[in-house]
Amino acid sequence: VLFRLITKETPPPPPEGDFRGFEVDTFKFMEDLAANNNLGWFDANRQRFKDSVDRPLRALVKDLGEQIITPLDPKLETSPKSNKCISRIRKNLYGKQTDNIYHEFFWAAFYRKGLTKQTDAQLFITIFPEKCTFGIYFGEQANDVQQQLVRSMGQHPELGKEVFSSLK
Repeated sequence: VLFRLITKETPPPPPEGDFRGFEVDTFKFMEDLAANNNLGWFDANRQRFKDSVDRPLRALVKDLGEQIITPLDPKLETSPKSNKCISRIRKNLYGKQTDNIYHEFFWAAFYRKGLTKQTDAQLFITIFPEKCTFGIYFGEQANDVQQQLVRSMGQHPELGKEVFSSLK
């Protein structure tokens, strides 16, 4: 995808989509969750989570998938669902624990169909209380994918230089 993003032409204006941006309450919710990381607080604020955090991230994933990712590489997973590109806010805990059961960040990732977020490189977006970040991440079991990228960049250094120089 990175190599396909290199272009000398001016891109057309982006089409309209469902994503309208993150609001102040997106980050305020994440801040409040960090301070009140328990089942009772989250249950009382579940609709706020859906409205301020979950729906905007799903809209962003949907729009990026339809307008940018799939046209560049249709082999990437772009479904804005919890079992696909969208993470789960609740940690994978078992038992009757009621405190510290939610992640204090919420994220989405595009990765290759047929692989998993753990076994592939990911183009990710993460919402923290203080900011939203994006980038490339390699899953815990993606060492071979990471080494393959390093080898490919070593074999084609001109492409790497072009990608990074175009990001200036």
